Amino acid sequence: MASKSHTHTNPAAFGLEMLGSLIYLVVVYLVSSGGYGVGNPVLSGQGALWLPILYSAAVIGSILLFLVSFTNLFNGGIGMRKVAFAPAWMAGFALVAFTAGTSWLWVTILGFVLAVLGVAVSCM
Repeated sequence: MASKSHTHTNPAAFGLEMLGSLIYLVVVYLVSSGGYGVGNPVLSGQGALWLPILYSAAVIGSILLFLVSFTNLFNGGIGMRKVAFAPAWMAGFALVAFTAGTSWLWVTILGFVLAVLGVAVSCM
């Protein structure tokens, strides 16, 4: 009986995670540069205490998700694929808090949905 050769690469998960991380990185850039033009009511006044923590979580989570998404392209990265779950949720939570009350909230939610779907596809 001929044995079937299985490759463990997952280009669909790579595409979804990469697209989600790129959306996260664009939103992080726009939030940090003030490019979206609308002040966030959540982070003004007393909420400004959370600004450095949320910004750090958003930047670190977005970059980690970008880097971990490449594990879907290599056979040796099977154990690392589940690691993408934490940065997807961490960056998503931080960016939703950043963009709450602005028009960029829906872009952030789209990035979150794509990243989480990518993680789900990679774990299958």
